[in-house]
Amino acid sequence: VLAFNLTLQGRHDEAIETMRRAVSLDPNVAKAHYHLALNLALAGGGHLQDVEQELARAEEVGIVKILESDTGNIGAVYEIVLIGYIEARDAQGVERVLSRLAVWEKEKQAQWDRIAELMRTGEWALLDRAVQGGK
Repeated sequence: VLAFNLTLQGRHDEAIETMRRAVSLDPNVAKAHYHLALNLALAGGGHLQDVEQELARAEEVGIVKILESDTGNIGAVYEIVLIGYIEARDAQGVERVLSRLAVWEKEKQAQWDRIAELMRTGEWALLDRAVQGGK
């Protein structure tokens, strides 16, 4: 709760540090990794790989029973990371995140397939326009 309060105040570095401290207290708590990933995503900037790593760690540790809203949020966090990788023209990052979105947001598979196709054919400008429209 403290980390999210700090995030709402625009104090992203403090929020991230608070969540890193929470994770360090017990690295086997999946929800702590999930919340760290969420705070990293909300901070924006150069945290894309950190977000991916924390979400992967949350799954690894065992995010078995989470709230339905958390499931939707995980997909939303991956979408934020996807946009960042599209803007950075990072094809490997896009592919990694699309594979995770295929798990968390199966109902959007046609959209993920279309993004993959556009990326593979070098249609970055079209992807940029789609991303800008989604912001």
